Amino acid sequence: MELVRRVVRDGDAPELWAKAGDEVDAAHRRPGLAERRDRGHQLRPGTARKRVELEVGVRRRPQGEDPALRGVHDAILAGRESPASVLQRCRHAYDPAVATAHRWLASIWPFVRAHLPDAPASVVDIGCGSHGGFVPMLRSHGYDAIGIDPEAPAGPHYRQTEFEHAVLPQNVDAFVASTSLHHVSAPADVIDRLDGTVIVVEWAWEAFDARTADWCFRRLGPDAAPGWLHRRRDEWLSSGQDWSSYLRSWAERERVHTGETLVRLLDERLERRHLAHGPYYFADLAATSDAEEQAAIDAGEIQAGRIDWVGRGRWQGPPVSSSSAA
Repeated sequence: MELVRRVVRDGDAPELWAKAGDEVDAAHRRPGLAERRDRGHQLRPGTARKRVELEVGVRRRPQGEDPALRGVHDAILAGRESPASVLQRCRHAYDPAVATAHRWLASIWPFVRAHLPDAPASVVDIGCGSHGGFVPMLRSHGYDAIGIDPEAPAGPHYRQTEFEHAVLPQNVDAFVASTSLHHVSAPADVIDRLDGTVIVVEWAWEAFDARTADWCFRRLGPDAAPGWLHRRRDEWLSSGQDWSSYLRSWAERERVHTGETLVRLLDERLERRHLAHGPYYFADLAATSDAEEQAAIDAGEIQAGRIDWVGRGRWQGPPVSSSSAA
C-alpha cells in the first residue's frame, strides 16, 4: 500500500473525507472495495488548517514500501481490512491519547508477534480498550482475532463485556493480555480461563520508586494534554506524602495488583516459557523512546516497569526446560 501525506495551510482543524466511492461511508451507497480493487482508493481533504491527503493505492505495492504497511496492503486485497479502517487509524493519529496508545502497541507488537502461533490462528485480546488494542494488527496479519473489553469498539470483532463473563470462541489458540490483569478484581479467575499460548505484558507498579518517578516526571509533555503520569504527579504533590507512601496508598485504593502477584499466579496456573522486564513509561513521555528508557534501566538510573510473560496451559506442549523458563 502506498501512503502519501501532503500538508496545506489554509484552514483550521485536520479533517478527512473520501472523494472516490467505497465502503468508507456505506450510507452514501458508494461501491464497495471489490468493485474498486483495480482502481485503488483515494482520500482527499476537507477544509483544514493543516489539510492532509492520504492516497491508498491497493492495486500494486511499490518498491521500497515501508515493511510495516505490507500486512495492511495484503489484508485489503484479501478483504480482511477495509480502506475505512485505514482511514480511521489515520484520524486517530491526531488524538494525543490515541497516539500514545498506538505508540505503546507499536513498540510491544514485535514481542507479541514473535510468540504467537502462525496465522490464521485464533487469538483473543483481553482488555483491548476503546481503540481495539492489538485486534487491527492481528487481523491485518491474517489472524482470526477478537478483542474483549467493556469499552471495546462496536463491531463483529469485539465483545463489549468483562472477560470473566465473555463467551469465548471454540479452540482459541492464543490469548494476549496487555496491561489488563492488574486492573481486574480476581486475576486468578481470568488466568484459569486461559489456554493455548498466553502472552502477558504487565506493569510492576511496586518497582515505580522515587528515582523512576522523578525520571518520568522530568520528561512529561505539556500539562495541556495530561495523561495518567501527570495525574499521579499532581495528586502526589498535593498529598503531602513521600512518593512511596503515596504510591502504596493509591495502589491500595485502586486495588491494583502488583507485578509480583501476577507473575506468581501465572506461574502457578500455566507453564512459563519466557519472563523478562523492560521499559514501560516511554509512551506517555515527551520525546522519549523505549530504547532511551531501556538505556536508563541498563545504567541503573531507573527500575524496569514492564513485565513480559509467555506461557502455555500445563497440559499442552512439551515440558519446559529450565533455560527457556528463565
